[in-house]
Amino acid sequence: MASLSFTHDLTLRVESPLLSTEAPNNKTEVLSLVSPPPDASPVSLLPGASPALEVSHWKVTLTRMADVIAVTTTWIQGTDVRRPEGDNYKKLFIVPYKKPKAAIVVVDATGLIDGHPVNGMIETKKVLHDKKYRFDIIVSTSSTMPESLLAIAETNKDIAVCRQTMRMLLKDTSSIDTCFVFPDDKAGANIGLGAHRCVLSQHGRFGEMVQRAVKDMTLFNLYKDVKDDKVDKGGKNDKGDKDDKGDKDDDKTAASSINGAGILDRAEFEPEVVVIQVDNFTFATFCALLLYVYTGEIKLSIDASQFATSKTISSLKTYDNCGDTRGPINWNPLGVESPWKLKDVEWGDLLIAADYYGITGLQEHCQEEVAEAINKSNVIETLFKVGTQSDEIKQEALNFIACNMESLFLDDKDNDPFLPYRGHPSYHGLLIELIRIKAKKE
Repeated sequence: MASLSFTHDLTLRVESPLLSTEAPNNKTEVLSLVSPPPDASPVSLLPGASPALEVSHWKVTLTRMADVIAVTTTWIQGTDVRRPEGDNYKKLFIVPYKKPKAAIVVVDATGLIDGHPVNGMIETKKVLHDKKYRFDIIVSTSSTMPESLLAIAETNKDIAVCRQTMRMLLKDTSSIDTCFVFPDDKAGANIGLGAHRCVLSQHGRFGEMVQRAVKDMTLFNLYKDVKDDKVDKGGKNDKGDKDDKGDKDDDKTAASSINGAGILDRAEFEPEVVVIQVDNFTFATFCALLLYVYTGEIKLSIDASQFATSKTISSLKTYDNCGDTRGPINWNPLGVESPWKLKDVEWGDLLIAADYYGITGLQEHCQEEVAEAINKSNVIETLFKVGTQSDEIKQEALNFIACNMESLFLDDKDNDPFLPYRGHPSYHGLLIELIRIKAKKE
């Protein structure tokens, strides 16, 4: 028997300023001015607007708790007795505005129209966009995911498969053609970190670095061949006569590149591994950078087993400035007995690395994380450590100092928060900028 069912989806578009992690500034309410008509465009919810009590409306309460935001959605029935088109909502979806493919939170919406609040949680970083919290709340009369979100869900599956493939490639030591070394990092001085030129070349600075290293290696090998090769390339013997054996050797070489099954021998095409020295960043920071380049994921805690690393120092040949081979060190830097352990990567360090190598997406995310984490106890350090290498963070830090000058300086008159940085090359310039910003605010 044929049947007809009615499905209604309503979208509430939420936008809110950033919230503190401490009460009372960790909570806000966003409200719709009127109840939404059927098939209307998404209802924009903005803080600070209070509809008359007799008008039916939606209320969304945001409460920040550490790294998550609790989202409470409530239908407020007014005296106008007006109800939404769908009065039997079953599911509620929280969809990030910036990257909807990143996370869709699904909660039970039964009882929503009867005045019962519906609660859900989502990570702060997933709804952070342009220094605000932005996301959509979609309520549906269907118990299944709306069609508008099905495509996103399917795309998420495809992304998950691709990421898994790239994770496997990231730790495949048999296919790497590039190796990064970190001589100035205590925890990573004896580690070789493998990568692939075809992946790195997708990013401008990485591509330039690899091309330069390949060129240097080619010139070095050419010089070495000229120096060591005593035999004439033309196939002549000591008497200057052409040696017919040369042609036979060529045929033999060509034949040897095909095995018994008629398949080309991979060794004939295997590229040399280019070794690139990294002086500005630690092994852990570089791992976090490569993880994003390969998979789009961001992690501050590094598991070295997920990367193509040298297992012992003896497997990695390095040379000093004179071209002499360095002696091996016999302890494994990633082993359980290693005197140096990998520390979690800091957002500021990852931001500087992303900016240096031109990884735009990672750079933007790190900027948001660093800016959001600025407080009275770390603003000066952030200004000098990160702000000197990122104009966006510099402005955020200077504005924060200018707005909190009294608590930073007057609460403890004997304390000079700038004292540890008096020898910093940017010390004078930053103070001048701070004075100008403070003068404009007054």
